[in-house]
Amino acid sequence: MTSQQDFHIPPSLSRQYFELGNLKLLSNSREAIFAALVAHIEFTARCKPEDIPPRAKRAFARLENQMTWKLGKVDDIENLKLFFDLFNDMYFNGLLTGYCELELIEEYKLQRRRLKLKEAVGLCQPYFPGEGHPRYKEGRVFCTLSVAMSEKRDSVNNRWSGPGQRIKHYLDTLIHEMIHALFDIFTCRCPKGCKEKHNLQGGGGHHLAFQAAAHAIGSADIQYLSRYPCLSLSLTRYESFVGDLQLGYNLPPPSSLKSVDLDINVIMELLKEARVKTFEREKLLRPQLVVNKNNRCIRDEFTVDSRDRHYGFERKWWGSELVSDCDETYFPLYLGKIDVKAPEWAEFKRWRNFEQRAINKYRDFRRATQDQRE
Repeated sequence: MTSQQDFHIPPSLSRQYFELGNLKLLSNSREAIFAALVAHIEFTARCKPEDIPPRAKRAFARLENQMTWKLGKVDDIENLKLFFDLFNDMYFNGLLTGYCELELIEEYKLQRRRLKLKEAVGLCQPYFPGEGHPRYKEGRVFCTLSVAMSEKRDSVNNRWSGPGQRIKHYLDTLIHEMIHALFDIFTCRCPKGCKEKHNLQGGGGHHLAFQAAAHAIGSADIQYLSRYPCLSLSLTRYESFVGDLQLGYNLPPPSSLKSVDLDINVIMELLKEARVKTFEREKLLRPQLVVNKNNRCIRDEFTVDSRDRHYGFERKWWGSELVSDCDETYFPLYLGKIDVKAPEWAEFKRWRNFEQRAINKYRDFRRATQDQRE
């Protein structure tokens, strides 16, 4: 426990401190960081052209005159670095200069790195050399920003089919991960209460401070859109927040969500859809149970996945046509009255052939075992 006397309270930040060289690493609170970021973005968007900060002014000039993505090499890391420098000057006032490494990585490799089965579009991996080790000197913090690279998506979620869609995906993911890097690099992680405070607040990586910063950047991007049509960024605030809720983080009160322009009703609807998709995906990965002859009393509780998905778990709703005549002594998996629809017949035949092969294999095994005993 940290005593109240030793508790560290990071100071507040003004807009003048939000620039490279003035903001200290690992020394600020989340609230102070997003407040300074919002103040900088609002000042840049509302001030006169001659009062725009120098870095933002140079970024606007590059974007208006020579800022283009090379369509001949859509999946080139140099294009990503070019827009990283642009966003760094435009929204972050150069604070991420020298603290980030960029990489384009195949989507399946990023999924393995994150140990996830669902789609992975980006990752911000912070490194704190020497943290927590008294024998090693603490080094300079830095972040690796990984953006998933894929030329094609599946037919259900075909977002990256063409060069334009892939470029938009790269830009949206890049600005999203840059916000993560801002909080990872400058948020205080000292053992005098700051680290405990962040752990108690929870919220995952897409906490309320992240949502406030993303909302400020999205609002400024809408204002810039009238002058620079190549922007129109999407920060996926709702999807990322719902992903944190699925990981077990607490849901903030509706008043806090409203302050960062998040609707609790939309969040609950998206959370419900995400849980259904997760259940369906995990259901396909679960091993299918086989009922033995000794526990035939619970056989009626076992159903075919396609039936219980469409008609429920009660067998009385399945129909009256008996379509299975498999050997109930060994594999009574499809016994019962099942009404097979035409679109499901191919799926049923596939499982029926697999079951018949398993029955034959089991019979051969029993014959070989009996011959050895004799």
